Amino acid sequence: MWVYAPGWIGDTLTQEGTRDLTGMDIRLMDVEERLRVEIDDYAHPYTRDLRGPVVYGTTNPVRPFFYVDDANVQRLGRVAGWDLAGLAVRSFPEWTSVYSAAPDLPAGLLQGIARTAGVHIYDDHDDILYVNRHLLCVDPNGRGEREIRLPWPRDVYDVLGRRPVASGQSRFRVWLEPQEVGLYLLADPG
Repeated sequence: MWVYAPGWIGDTLTQEGTRDLTGMDIRLMDVEERLRVEIDDYAHPYTRDLRGPVVYGTTNPVRPFFYVDDANVQRLGRVAGWDLAGLAVRSFPEWTSVYSAAPDLPAGLLQGIARTAGVHIYDDHDDILYVNRHLLCVDPNGRGEREIRLPWPRDVYDVLGRRPVASGQSRFRVWLEPQEVGLYLLADPG
């Protein structure tokens, strides 16, 4: 996953550096623009769960900006205001390269990329999660019920509520209010 200007480092900016790093031809446009990407392909596994239209990036002017100019990529989004590829993917035999011209990719897009790569997804909300083998912390984006999916069965204990939540389960449900953090101890079953 590459954002903005990967490989464009050094005393002079070089297109070769970015191609060597990303596997894509990424070009520089020396104009000042608000750097935004509009997703325009909702059929790809990365984007098909998004509710469109989706536009992301920064409202601050940026100079220069970059875009993909490569016939070997699949374009998923365009630089807002231009018919230039701003979100693209290219698959190679042993790896896949994803490039975004703009920062601040939406959580749903990152989840689509991660899910397709085989990364475990703990919940489907735009929540912030901190997880290790023994603790899971959820900072919710809005109120409501969450179904948390664990990659392995665990006994789950609500640390802040001081109560058991699940026993030997790989899924559990909790209700969270805005600005209420959920903290859960994960233990081996039994």
